[in-house]
Amino acid sequence: MGNGDGEAKAADTTGGRREGSGLPEWARNLRLGALSVGAASTVLVALRLLSVAKFNLETAYGILSATGTGNVVMGTVISLIPSIAIGGALCLALYMIFQGSGSIGAEFALVVTMVALILIALLTTPVKYYAVIGVCVVVVLTVWLIRERIRGSGGIPGRVGASLDFLLRSLPFSWCSG
Repeated sequence: MGNGDGEAKAADTTGGRREGSGLPEWARNLRLGALSVGAASTVLVALRLLSVAKFNLETAYGILSATGTGNVVMGTVISLIPSIAIGGALCLALYMIFQGSGSIGAEFALVVTMVALILIALLTTPVKYYAVIGVCVVVVLTVWLIRERIRGSGGIPGRVGASLDFLLRSLPFSWCSG
């Protein structure tokens, strides 16, 4: 018997489980999510560095060695602040449209956070990209109007209404449960 056979028997005695398999499902998914976020951020920093260097590897290496990894990562994160603020405000607006909350304090906190994110986006986004913010506002207003029209009319009759109702109810977090 070789060393490989002993390892196979050890795996069989544990039921084929590896260390940490006793974790709940969400913890295993959290590990995978953390790994994905780490890999995605590494790729993002590398792409940002290459775009600054105009996709010349020698120039990118020179930038990295001259300024340091920390400065490159911070520059990438700082340049993402407007995008994160726009996305966060958009998610909060859609959450308020579909879910809302029962208390006035919670609604107020959502509105204040959304306004703060919008101000961050407006103050850190270059003027030439204000059209993106405008498109996001138009999308949120359109979704809100459709949602209010459906609520006010008691639903849209027919196949279109059933399809739209199914689509809205299948959104994450049961946004349309009310």
